[in-house]
Amino acid sequence: MNDKTQKDIDPKPACGAYQRCCPDSRPRLLPVVLLLALICPVALLAGKYTPAEDALSRQIRLWMSGEEEHGIPVAPAMEIEKIWAIEDARTESEDALAERMFNGDEILGYDKESRTFYCTIGAENGDAWPELALSVVGREGISAAFVDDYTYDFCWDAVAEGYRYELLIYTDTEYAYAGVVFTGLPIVTIHTDDDAQIEWDADVGADIHIADSETGALYSHALIHRRGGNAYVGVPKHSYRFEFRSVNLKGKEQKAERSVLGMEADSDWLLIGNASDYKAIRNHLCWQLWAAWKEEPQFGELKSRLVELFCGDEYMGIYQLMQYVNPEKELLRMGGNPKTDVLVRTIVELNIGSRPVNRRIDADLGLTELRYAPPGMTAQEAFAIFEPFDEADILRTRDMSDEEFAAIMETHFDVQELIDYFLFIQLYGLRDNVRNNLYVWAIRQEDGTYRYSFQPWDMDRSLGYEESHQLPGELASYDLDMVHRMLELDLMNSRQLMWSMFEEKRAGVLSDENIYAWLYAVEDEINATGAFLRESEKWRGGAQKLDVGEMCEKVIEFQRVFEENASWMWPLDDGGDAQDEA
Repeated sequence: MNDKTQKDIDPKPACGAYQRCCPDSRPRLLPVVLLLALICPVALLAGKYTPAEDALSRQIRLWMSGEEEHGIPVAPAMEIEKIWAIEDARTESEDALAERMFNGDEILGYDKESRTFYCTIGAENGDAWPELALSVVGREGISAAFVDDYTYDFCWDAVAEGYRYELLIYTDTEYAYAGVVFTGLPIVTIHTDDDAQIEWDADVGADIHIADSETGALYSHALIHRRGGNAYVGVPKHSYRFEFRSVNLKGKEQKAERSVLGMEADSDWLLIGNASDYKAIRNHLCWQLWAAWKEEPQFGELKSRLVELFCGDEYMGIYQLMQYVNPEKELLRMGGNPKTDVLVRTIVELNIGSRPVNRRIDADLGLTELRYAPPGMTAQEAFAIFEPFDEADILRTRDMSDEEFAAIMETHFDVQELIDYFLFIQLYGLRDNVRNNLYVWAIRQEDGTYRYSFQPWDMDRSLGYEESHQLPGELASYDLDMVHRMLELDLMNSRQLMWSMFEEKRAGVLSDENIYAWLYAVEDEINATGAFLRESEKWRGGAQKLDVGEMCEKVIEFQRVFEENASWMWPLDDGGDAQDEA
């Protein structure tokens, strides 16, 4: 490789209990090796890999056995005459000769159908290439060399345009070709135990590897199953939930918390396909918006990273690797109490998964799932805590006096928090987060009553989602009925509060300038990785760059429509029902 094109970096990932360790760290492992060898000699000395083996155990086993870790190094670009000589002297193989490819400690993604390996190197290398340590594992006596010299291209061009570089793989008797693509996103690979199918109703064991140019490689065994509903619009881009596992000193498998791509360590994680969103990024963006929407902490400030997923040696496109809601941890973070507080989620029947969850069905409310109740509390007792919420939420279909309604609102709702959520779903066009995908947290107060807090979920139908049924000039049809009546009655000075909050948002995060700057920056960031070209080619019928222009216009239109309609319905100079007067 030309020295002028190499970036002066250390390609070795930092060592850690959950990462594959670097060769120069072996002396520091000696005490651990001796301890584990005494306690668990079968696992360490037999030299046999078990699926439940975690990353540190695997590294110790390899270190002790002296096994070659990454196979044969890939040679630089070969002269064409040598390539012809190899082809003349060997038979072209119908099968791929390489089974795996590495960049240092990182496993490359692999799409078997196209015989293409994918190497993550980030999207910010500029013209120069980072130092790579590519190697292959496959048939006995295998060798590999590049046919194309990728260093002739600028690195950022190769990543953004998704260039595929030809690789010649050969033995003494056979040869075959494969390709290498460099991507700017982290790569997640999943290989299930015994190549089992990932199902809805049962966990299967799997090896999960996560490669990232910034945080290094993470390797772990896990239990995995499909998640979410069935609304995949004919695209088999399923979502998954997985739980990291490790082996304790007694040789038993247990949950294991892992830090993933710089996010807080946890055992449970989600891989969300966002199959219904052809932009593939709306849900990811809205979680960022939700976390930044208010200055003070709020429920469900979950982090996520976009990745490219390979499942069973098949390229699956852009996925959202995301934290999972842990109700007990979340209640403690927000000052709640896991011994008294409750969590439910509204859901439509289409999105019901196959796993058992306590559900309540109501003719007016539809379906509600019980997501968390304190130990010893029955589902019936938990659902009863939400009766005041139900009474307020279906007020359009029940006879309730203004006084009764006001009492419920003042006792059980924080008006600022309620209006805040109302503005969030209106101004970003979240059309699927009230009757469906709304988490409601019931937090017990000192007087024994419960107050409700809100958190959205699965926000893929947002930011100008193409199938929205909202008509031009209309408020969104996914309103909270209780907010409408509260504003009509101007309870708790709610109109003044709403307009103050709206003006503050419009002058800040919702200004036209900020919306354009934010979304076009996202467009540049995603396109620089080259991932959307592959996502759209895989699932949308042809490779294309991400274009957020229409999304920008839709979001700005939401602001205009809301302001126009709300000014008529809930003006500040009239505390009565503006609609009746009109």
